[in-house]
Amino acid sequence: MQTKSEQTSQKATLTDKDMSYDILQFQKYALQNYTVMIMELADPKIRNLALKHQTELYSDQYAMWEAMYKLGYYKTKPAPPADVTTGITEAKTMASGLNCK
Repeated sequence: MQTKSEQTSQKATLTDKDMSYDILQFQKYALQNYTVMIMELADPKIRNLALKHQTELYSDQYAMWEAMYKLGYYKTKPAPPADVTTGITEAKTMASGLNCK
Protein backbone atom coordinates (compact mmCIF):
# COMPACT_ATOMS: atom_id res chain seq x y z
CA MET A 1 0.00 0.00 0.00
CA GLN A 2 1.29 3.45 -0.92
CA THR A 3 1.51 6.33 1.45
CA LYS A 4 -0.41 9.53 0.70
CA SER A 5 2.88 11.23 -0.20
CA GLU A 6 3.72 8.50 -2.75
CA GLN A 7 0.23 8.73 -4.28
CA THR A 8 0.51 12.53 -4.58
CA SER A 9 3.96 12.20 -6.14
CA GLN A 10 2.68 9.76 -8.76
CA LYS A 11 -0.27 11.97 -9.66
CA ALA A 12 2.00 14.97 -10.24
CA THR A 13 4.35 13.13 -12.60
CA LEU A 14 4.13 14.38 -16.16
CA THR A 15 5.90 12.80 -19.08
CA ASP A 16 7.58 14.74 -21.88
CA LYS A 17 4.61 13.74 -24.03
CA ASP A 18 2.13 15.18 -21.47
CA MET A 19 4.04 18.44 -21.25
CA SER A 20 4.33 18.67 -25.03
CA TYR A 21 0.56 18.27 -25.41
CA ASP A 22 -0.01 20.92 -22.72
CA ILE A 23 2.29 23.36 -24.53
CA LEU A 24 0.64 22.66 -27.87
CA GLN A 25 -2.84 23.14 -26.40
CA PHE A 26 -1.79 26.41 -24.77
CA GLN A 27 -0.39 27.65 -28.07
CA LYS A 28 -3.66 26.81 -29.83
CA TYR A 29 -5.62 28.64 -27.12
CA ALA A 30 -3.32 31.67 -27.32
CA LEU A 31 -3.61 31.80 -31.12
CA GLN A 32 -7.40 31.78 -30.90
CA ASN A 33 -7.27 34.67 -28.46
CA TYR A 34 -4.80 36.62 -30.59
CA THR A 35 -7.18 36.26 -33.54
CA VAL A 36 -10.10 37.71 -31.57
CA MET A 37 -7.95 40.46 -30.09
CA ILE A 38 -6.52 41.50 -33.47
CA MET A 39 -9.98 41.74 -34.98
CA GLU A 40 -10.98 44.16 -32.23
CA LEU A 41 -7.88 46.37 -32.18
CA ALA A 42 -8.33 49.82 -33.66
CA ASP A 43 -4.82 51.24 -33.19
CA PRO A 44 -2.67 50.27 -36.21
CA LYS A 45 0.57 50.15 -34.20
CA ILE A 46 -0.84 47.83 -31.54
CA ARG A 47 -2.58 45.75 -34.20
CA ASN A 48 0.70 45.29 -36.12
CA LEU A 49 2.51 44.35 -32.91
CA ALA A 50 -0.16 41.76 -32.10
CA LEU A 51 0.04 40.41 -35.66
CA LYS A 52 3.82 40.09 -35.29
CA HIS A 53 3.44 38.17 -32.02
CA GLN A 54 0.75 35.98 -33.54
CA THR A 55 3.00 35.11 -36.49
CA GLU A 56 5.83 34.22 -34.10
CA LEU A 57 3.48 32.04 -32.08
CA TYR A 58 2.33 30.26 -35.27
CA SER A 59 5.99 29.44 -35.95
CA ASP A 60 6.51 28.24 -32.38
CA GLN A 61 3.35 26.13 -32.54
CA TYR A 62 4.46 24.49 -35.78
CA ALA A 63 7.91 23.80 -34.34
CA MET A 64 6.29 22.16 -31.30
CA TRP A 65 4.04 20.05 -33.50
CA GLU A 66 6.98 19.07 -35.69
CA ALA A 67 9.04 17.99 -32.66
CA MET A 68 6.10 16.00 -31.29
CA TYR A 69 5.56 14.35 -34.67
CA LYS A 70 9.22 13.33 -34.92
CA LEU A 71 9.07 11.85 -31.41
CA GLY A 72 5.92 9.89 -32.26
CA TYR A 73 3.78 11.93 -29.85
CA TYR A 74 1.48 13.26 -32.57
CA LYS A 75 0.53 10.69 -35.14
CA THR A 76 -0.80 11.91 -38.43
CA LYS A 77 -0.53 10.92 -42.04
CA PRO A 78 0.38 13.36 -44.78
CA ALA A 79 -2.54 14.19 -47.06
CA PRO A 80 -2.41 12.70 -50.52
CA PRO A 81 -1.12 15.28 -53.05
CA ALA A 82 -4.45 15.26 -54.90
CA ASP A 83 -6.27 16.23 -51.68
CA VAL A 84 -3.81 19.06 -51.08
CA THR A 85 -4.34 20.36 -54.62
CA THR A 86 -8.12 20.15 -54.19
CA GLY A 87 -7.93 22.01 -50.86
CA ILE A 88 -5.82 24.79 -52.36
CA THR A 89 -8.19 25.14 -55.30
CA GLU A 90 -11.24 25.27 -53.03
CA ALA A 91 -9.60 27.85 -50.74
CA LYS A 92 -8.73 30.04 -53.72
CA THR A 93 -12.28 29.75 -55.03
CA MET A 94 -13.73 30.75 -51.65
CA ALA A 95 -11.29 33.64 -51.32
CA SER A 96 -12.16 34.84 -54.80
CA GLY A 97 -15.85 34.72 -53.96
CA LEU A 98 -15.19 36.85 -50.89
CA ASN A 99 -13.02 39.29 -52.88
CA CYS A 100 -9.97 38.33 -50.81
CA LYS A 101 -6.44 38.60 -52.16
